[in-house]
Amino acid sequence: MVRLFVTCVVLSLGWSWAWASLKADELLLVANRNVPGSIELAQYYASVRGVPANQILSLDLPVNERILPLEYQKRLVGPIREYLQTPQNTKIRCLVLFYGVPLRVMPDEPTREQKAELASLKRILEQLDQKTPQLALEIETFASRFGIQPQNFPGPPTVSAQRRVGSVFQQMQQKLNTLDPQTRSQVVNQFEQWQAKLLQMARDVLTETPKTPTTRPESSTTQPLAPLLTPEQAQTLANQPRDAQARSDLRSFVADHNGAFGLYQLVQNQLTWINVDETDASVDSELSLALAVDYPRYRWQSNPWQLPLSASPFRPLMTCRIDAPTLPIARRIIDDSIQTEKTGLHGTVVFDSRGLPEKKRSATRRIRMV
Repeated sequence: MVRLFVTCVVLSLGWSWAWASLKADELLLVANRNVPGSIELAQYYASVRGVPANQILSLDLPVNERILPLEYQKRLVGPIREYLQTPQNTKIRCLVLFYGVPLRVMPDEPTREQKAELASLKRILEQLDQKTPQLALEIETFASRFGIQPQNFPGPPTVSAQRRVGSVFQQMQQKLNTLDPQTRSQVVNQFEQWQAKLLQMARDVLTETPKTPTTRPESSTTQPLAPLLTPEQAQTLANQPRDAQARSDLRSFVADHNGAFGLYQLVQNQLTWINVDETDASVDSELSLALAVDYPRYRWQSNPWQLPLSASPFRPLMTCRIDAPTLPIARRIIDDSIQTEKTGLHGTVVFDSRGLPEKKRSATRRIRMV
């Protein structure tokens, strides 16, 4: 899937806005040594743009537009990441991909174990979606005796049930001080029983779900599934989302400590790491995450550039491409850009405002600046 919208849209890299400007020594030029003309095009670009020769990376890549995930890791992003992590190259802010570099990363291929775990996690969600609404209704029925009206919330059954239960708990908290001591004690005791039910529900769902080959068998469902784990150890497991055993142990820990609702959220998160659907991606946008340690390839990822850069867990990169159906056209992109910078650009520019009223267009002022 497309990852981050940080791709440079001006291929010439010759814009003049101070906040968007790039210097020649902040570019890394990436070419495919197996495609005739790719390296020469990168060298030509470097010569006319003043990019140092040691900032041309010639890679051994496939000669077609698609690249397998394993090849992408070993032959494309791996060498780029290694180059960028060298101390003298930390200034690189933008990758420029040239004619011949593949366009698309193919979807992941699941292993037999991943298929089994994926089916197991989906069954966990299905069981929770069946069980949690029943408990939510039981809690709401009890709360109605105190004048609390149930509320409906959108979303999957368990997500809706969690919000319904949370709403009741919040309203009951406000009513507790108005109850006599005996009734208040009964209400608190009942809520503690429901909390225990949520914990037990999570344990039952895990023990009822067929295990994957890497999962350790659990014993009695009345006992904690992960009694030896500390919160620190659980965090260590959470930091290993690609490890099947770590995922299994973490599910046990969450079932013991966070109950059905916590287990549901965890399983949804784990699905993003092992689900191979919609894991194909644009090479250009995938490379904007070249310095990320790891991330799920399923669907979209949040753009860290929406946050202060100091808050980003890694340094995202800009990416752009000098490419075309033929090598001469690709070279003309460079030449035309340079000529346009000298003579100026004249003509009509059209922006898609998506049909929004002008007062609601948050980018109106920026568009007018252009």
